Parts: sequence; C-alpha cells; structure tokens
Amino acid sequence: MAEVRYVDWSSPNVLNGMLDLVARKEISYAHEAEMRAFVWDIPALSSQKYLHPEQLPAGLAFSIDPQELISEVWVGPREKSWIPPLVGKIVARYALNIPVKVSNKLMDRRLIQSRPDLDT
Repeated sequence: MAEVRYVDWSSPNVLNGMLDLVARKEISYAHEAEMRAFVWDIPALSSQKYLHPEQLPAGLAFSIDPQELISEVWVGPREKSWIPPLVGKIVARYALNIPVKVSNKLMDRRLIQSRPDLDT
C-alpha cells in the first residue's frame, strides 16, 4: 500500500522508487487523501521465461470484498448530472452498502498553485 503523493506537475518531481510512478496524482486532488493498494508476484516477474514485456501476465487473480475496502464513492464535481444516479445504480447492482456522494470541491486547477494549504 502507498499513500498517494499529490504533486504539482509543473514542478520537478523526484521519484522515490517504483511506487511513486503509480501513487502520484495532480495536487488539485489532494482533498481525496487517497491510499492505493498494489499486488504483484515478484518471482513471476523476475523469471527468465519473460524475455519481452508482452509476455508478462496480464494480472494476478485474488479475492477481495469491496464492502470492506470502499467506505464511500465520490463523483467528481465536473460530471454531468446523470452520472451520480448511474453510479448509485452500479453500487446497488452489486449489493454494496456504500454511500455515493458528489464532490463540491470544484476549483480552477490553475489557482491550486497559489494555495499553500494544499502543498504536500
């Protein structure tokens, strides 16, 4: 697991390992305070049988319980009005007892850089 690091894409960013490549997001999303989980099979990836990237397995299969991993679903503030009800229907279709909320964090992303309270 990794805590997402929110970065200003217009500034130089130092990578602190492989997880930084997949656990970074634009600073205007800092209010999400997101965590990401990653699963990989190191022995399989380091095996000599994969000589070319296209030979790598497409993914790993494992069981999860979304109800235990997801506490709420947020819809972006720029989405069309029909999106939140659709997301609600998808959540209901899979019998998940998870609230669907619409973000009110609509902010011009060009102004984010002038917000020191959003710096990470």
